[in-house]
Amino acid sequence: MAELLAKLYIEPSWQGTLEIRLHASGDVGGSLSCARTGAPYQPYDEKPANEKRQGHWKITLSSREMDGLRRRLESTRVPLSSGSILGCDGTTYRLEVGSGANRAKYTWWNTVPEGYEPLVEIARELVRLSAVRDREPGFCA
Repeated sequence: MAELLAKLYIEPSWQGTLEIRLHASGDVGGSLSCARTGAPYQPYDEKPANEKRQGHWKITLSSREMDGLRRRLESTRVPLSSGSILGCDGTTYRLEVGSGANRAKYTWWNTVPEGYEPLVEIARELVRLSAVRDREPGFCA
C-alpha cells in the first residue's frame, strides 16, 4: 500500500485549485496523484456558472526522485510561526507533510515568509514533477 507523505494545494485567485499528493511505494519509488478542480473566474456572459474545469492525472516517480523528495521532507527545518500577512487577490499555498498521525501543515500567501524558503523549494519540485505546466498551461502555479 502506498504511504502518503505530503499534500500540496495551490489556490490562485479565480483559477480553482491544484492538489498534488506524494505517495511512497515501498522500494520501487513513488507517485504523484494530481487534481485540478474548480471553475476559473469568467464573467457571467462568457461561460455558464456550472461549467467547471477538472483534470486528474498520475505521475510515476523513480526511486531516485522519491529518495530525494523523502530526504528533503525529513531534513527540512522551518520556524513554527511565520507572522501574519493579509491580502486580497493572489495565491494561497498549503503544504502538509508527514506520515500517519505525525503531520504538519504550512500555509502561506503570495509572499514567502522568512524561513519558509525550504518549503517553497519542495513545492516547486512537486509542481515540476507533476507536469502541471504541460497539462494545464493557463494555470498559474
